[in-house]
Amino acid sequence: MVLGRIWRAIANRPNKHYVGRDLQGNQFFEYPSSTDDPRRTKRKVEYKQDGSKDMWDYALRTGNLPIQWTAWLSHTRPHPPTLEELEHDLARRHRVLTNAAILETRDQEERKLQRLAASNDASSAPAVDQPSERQHAAPTPTPAPSTPAQAETTKPAPENPWKAAEKTAEPESWAPRTIRRGA
Repeated sequence: MVLGRIWRAIANRPNKHYVGRDLQGNQFFEYPSSTDDPRRTKRKVEYKQDGSKDMWDYALRTGNLPIQWTAWLSHTRPHPPTLEELEHDLARRHRVLTNAAILETRDQEERKLQRLAASNDASSAPAVDQPSERQHAAPTPTPAPSTPAQAETTKPAPENPWKAAEKTAEPESWAPRTIRRGA
C-alpha cells in the first residue's frame, strides 16, 4: 500500500520544464496545464537556497523578485525575460538611484543657499518697526492708453477664478443630468 502511493507519486509527477533564472540565482519552472486550457500553464519559482537569503525574505517582501519575472509568473507577460534584459534593467535602476542622489545633494545645497540669503536679509533689515511694503501697497492705477495700439496691448489682468470659491465655504450640491435616449 505504501509502495503503491510512492509509485503513483513518481509516475504522476508533472513534467517540470526549466525556463530560466534571475540574477540572484532563483530558478523558474513551468508545468503543463492541469485545466482544460493548455495555454494556462502553472508557473513556479524555486528560490536559491543559500545562507544569505531565506524564502521568508521574499514572502515578507524584503527580498523582491525582478518585476519581469513577477509579470511572467502571473501570466501578464507571455515570454520569460532574458538575462540581458535583467542586466539592462539593473543598470537602469542604478542610474536612476545615482541621478536621484545627485539631484538630492543639489537640492540640499540650494536650500542652504536660500537659508543663508534669508538670514542675511533678516540681519540687514532695520531694527525699527516699520510696516512692510505689502501692508501699505495700494493698487496702482494704470494709465489710460493714449493710442488704440496701446489699448490692445494693455489688457486688464484676468480675474482669479478661485476668488469666488474662497468667498463661499460651503460646497454647492451637484447632480448629474440624466440623458434620455430616443427623446
